[in-house]
Amino acid sequence: MSADVRGLPITVANDEALAAYEEAVAGYLAQKPDTMDHLDAALGADPEFVMARCLKVYLLKMAFDPAFLPAARECLDTARKAAGGATDRERRHVSAARFLLDDRAVDVLATLDGIAIDHPTDLMTLKLTQFLHFWRGDAANMRDVIGRALHAWDPDTPGYGFVLGMLSFGFEEGGDYEAAERTGREAVDLNPEDSWAVHAVAHTIEMEGRHADGIEWLKRTEADWLGNNNFRFHLWWHRSLYHLERNEIDEVLDLYDTGVRGEKTDFTTDIANGAALLWRLALRGADVGHRWEELGERAEAHVRDAANTFFSTNYMMALLATDRREAVEDLLAAIRKGSARNDPIASRAVDAGVALSEALRAFHDGDYGAAVDLVMPVRYNLHLFGGSHAQRDVFDQTLVLAAVRSGRESLARALIAERETRHRQVPAAWKAEVGMAAH
Repeated sequence: MSADVRGLPITVANDEALAAYEEAVAGYLAQKPDTMDHLDAALGADPEFVMARCLKVYLLKMAFDPAFLPAARECLDTARKAAGGATDRERRHVSAARFLLDDRAVDVLATLDGIAIDHPTDLMTLKLTQFLHFWRGDAANMRDVIGRALHAWDPDTPGYGFVLGMLSFGFEEGGDYEAAERTGREAVDLNPEDSWAVHAVAHTIEMEGRHADGIEWLKRTEADWLGNNNFRFHLWWHRSLYHLERNEIDEVLDLYDTGVRGEKTDFTTDIANGAALLWRLALRGADVGHRWEELGERAEAHVRDAANTFFSTNYMMALLATDRREAVEDLLAAIRKGSARNDPIASRAVDAGVALSEALRAFHDGDYGAAVDLVMPVRYNLHLFGGSHAQRDVFDQTLVLAAVRSGRESLARALIAERETRHRQVPAAWKAEVGMAAH
């Protein structure tokens, strides 16, 4: 029986396959563009490598693109056939991969949480489990899946810096900003290539409204994440948010053109980054020119995917901005029909996503009162379809402006005051429209 770099038993045919798998796991944690190449090399050296098969299933499914699902199911079939001689941990991963492909969120998380408890140095499991809790809007478990494993780690354990980076993001989404920044900076000091830790610190700075600090942080670390996969576009998106809050519109548009959408990819997160940034600019009255058009085309191509409610709401922005009304209706139908309703959280997430999408349409059409009425009953359920606080903030901004523009002065004043208690900058124009003194 072989063992991985942290001593966990692993069923593998040869050292070549194991070495390539270790590179793939490290690449997955570090957002490297050659992660799948290493994984394919591992499977080339050992086609029945169960853990490599499971990781490939996870990566293909978590890309949120239905085009990858046939390959994922084929990969899972091979893993299931090879699992007879595998360890208990590996067989549980095969079950988790099957649950994931079948959209059985409760079962996959119960399985992965169990693996992480029994095998706390299974680094890939910690990363994947936190990511899946993220898409369920479960900030407590994003933090605690890492916290439960810390007893098995120390600075000499390979991958320790990655664990701190994940813990930092869990702290941030849970609202413990001091711990998040301290832990994230320690993670980056240990492992400068850990762009997830860079990202966690960027989120913390955003939540505290320290925009100049955020720009400096991302500029200072940029050399270490320029070689990332598409995640680098998301980090430029974060930097754009800082500039937007400083009303540096030209800088935002330049970052959009050269970074956020410097490559016109078809990846779900990249489309969402672009749409959410342009929508924010539109809320500030900025002229974004022709930039919506390519996003609208890409969003329209994905309207029937219904792979993730969060991404669907971001596609909605691009469809509305480019007046693709038939596609808007198709997207709403796909959200209702295609999203899993096999547990109460998934059902509430879908309902919130439908209401939000209809609210975005009402806002775009100038029916600001209807937008308010649609969002207010579900605003505390929006986290259930995933995304971070920073990503979902565009919906809060839309609600505030809808309240302002619909003449609901008391509600607008209350929402602005609420926003300020969360240390988020509020545009002076919004305050002026409801008669609030700038401060």
